[in-house]
Amino acid sequence: MKAAKDSIQGLVKEGTTFSNFSLFGKEWYINGDGVNRGGQAIYQQLGLKAPDIVQKELIDQDKDTVAISEEKLADYAGDYIFLDLSNGGSLDEGSAVWSSLDAVKNNRVFKLDGERFWPYDPLAVEAQVQEIADMIKERFGKTEN
Repeated sequence: MKAAKDSIQGLVKEGTTFSNFSLFGKEWYINGDGVNRGGQAIYQQLGLKAPDIVQKELIDQDKDTVAISEEKLADYAGDYIFLDLSNGGSLDEGSAVWSSLDAVKNNRVFKLDGERFWPYDPLAVEAQVQEIADMIKERFGKTEN
């Protein structure tokens, strides 16, 4: 995990924020740094910065996830979004709320494979760390320098 974290050092501009959203069925969730949908990999292992509201309302409060309405997505959206679609979650990419998010308008959404990001055992988290590091290296190595 240290090698994956080291591999992205210097690629992400300081202060860049990352949100971890899930659309589970028809319900939206914001994930913190716990067991939900790669939170450990994103925030704990790779040290990516959460938006202040996610830090205050979830991470600092030891909450793994919180359900929100779609209308509240902008409040929790970071510069980049990791998105998990699970349990029949179907994203309406044309919805006014989703398409208004800066991360969406600027093609800054990373789609997570629910099969790979559901488990949270040590081996799964290690694989998630590597996959997210690879996503970041690909994106930031090409367009964000």
